Amino acid sequence: MCLFCTMQSVTKEFRTYGQKWGDNERPGTPGGLLSYSFATENISGQFGTFDEFIIDPAFQSEITESLLAWENVADIRFTLVPDDANVDLRFGWRDIDGKNGVLGQTTVPSFGPLDSVVIALDNSEDWFLSGDATGNLIDFSSTVTHEIGHAIGIDHSESKQALMNAIYSSSIFEIQQDDIDAAINIYGANDIIRIDVNRFFNLNTGGHFFTADQNETRTVEQNSSFTGEGIGFNAMSPDIAGIDGSVSVFRFFNT
Repeated sequence: MCLFCTMQSVTKEFRTYGQKWGDNERPGTPGGLLSYSFATENISGQFGTFDEFIIDPAFQSEITESLLAWENVADIRFTLVPDDANVDLRFGWRDIDGKNGVLGQTTVPSFGPLDSVVIALDNSEDWFLSGDATGNLIDFSSTVTHEIGHAIGIDHSESKQALMNAIYSSSIFEIQQDDIDAAINIYGANDIIRIDVNRFFNLNTGGHFFTADQNETRTVEQNSSFTGEGIGFNAMSPDIAGIDGSVSVFRFFNT
């Protein structure tokens, strides 16, 4: 699923390129904050060209979720920026080989630190969005997550249970333990404390209520006007400060 895959080190099932993001090339060190964009043009000197650009918000959203999957397990983070030549990861469509062949191509430098990576998805596939693919459709999320794995330095895995295995699986849609081990081997584990933000639906107003406070959660659960919808999202603990790229989450009351 990638244009350039050089196996330089092997640990258990997974494989890595021996290349990484971050200020330190030593395995197990942070990757830092990477920028990513949805390409809007082909830039002179980029690693491969795009034939079309990903403008559909549904596809863009799944790419962001796939980046988050790696961010949740390893010490590497991503931030969306406007497209230009200096962006770390750029996404777009490419006419690769028609349906049911190569699903994506990720191009990285042939040596040295990772830089200016291009991730192209085949625009001929019958892509499935919003959940796990069924039938003969190809799961977009798992494919993008696989390609991002290459973009952060993970080669194809020997394990058939790994998302980073070279063969697309119609039953594996999320990163597996072997994939997690590979990411942690390269960047170390993500040790940022996260808290659950619970979401409730107000049957009377049709609106949603969010809270990270456990006492407030119990109070709302006892209110017949609300239906619990589980965890809306995770946030960093308010006790953590100084994390590059973090933003505040605000809550408003609708009178």
